Amino acid sequence: MNPKETLYSLLDDIVHNRIFLEQFCVLFAHTYHFDIDEDCLTKNEQELFTRLADMAYGYTPLEEDRLVCPQYYFNDQQIIAKVDEVLQCLGIKN
Repeated sequence: MNPKETLYSLLDDIVHNRIFLEQFCVLFAHTYHFDIDEDCLTKNEQELFTRLADMAYGYTPLEEDRLVCPQYYFNDQQIIAKVDEVLQCLGIKN
């Protein structure tokens, strides 16, 4: 599976609860920031995946982290909402 396919597979896994959110965040952020060749993505995918990967990188289940730096850290609901937005923008989910 190439990195682009991995990103889509991770999105599918999180939507269908086949992966824990923390694992999704680590793998999505790593794949996007270190493995993907952005030339293989459309402009829309680049914009959507960049924001999701950045948010995933800042995921924390700890409330105290989010209180210290709320513009950098994100909770479960924020990540899932961004995943839903990405899928909707890509025409994958209504």
